[in-house]
Amino acid sequence: MEETGSKSLSIVLYNESDEAFEIFRKELIPYIIDVRGEKVKLDAGDYVHFMEHEYMLSRIRWIPETLRNPEEIRRDFHKYLPFREIYVNTVYCHEKDCPGSSHLIVVDRRQELKLWTSFIVRGDYLKRVKEGELLWKPENS
Repeated sequence: MEETGSKSLSIVLYNESDEAFEIFRKELIPYIIDVRGEKVKLDAGDYVHFMEHEYMLSRIRWIPETLRNPEEIRRDFHKYLPFREIYVNTVYCHEKDCPGSSHLIVVDRRQELKLWTSFIVRGDYLKRVKEGELLWKPENS
């Protein structure tokens, strides 16, 4: 089932790490409405996970941007994880930020949409992600 929408450039400034929890609490809890109009739930445990990956604290606003404005959504390429969906986006810190950073969000769809993790892609991992079934892509792609 492939749904379509439109895609605009994702420009999101870094936030200060000491602002991260307040942003998380105000903008991400208890859920975010994604590009398909579905609720993606988040909780305090997700924030604790981001604290373990400190670079994500300055990128907290990348999460709603990627969920609301992805380049595509794919089923997890691991055949034993068909309940996971991966939101793919390129996020820029400003208009002249080339080439931007590939940002992925993984959600678990077993009972409801629940955030699993969020990270910046390193190496050839994006090629692996592209092996997963395409679930959604914007109309203008």
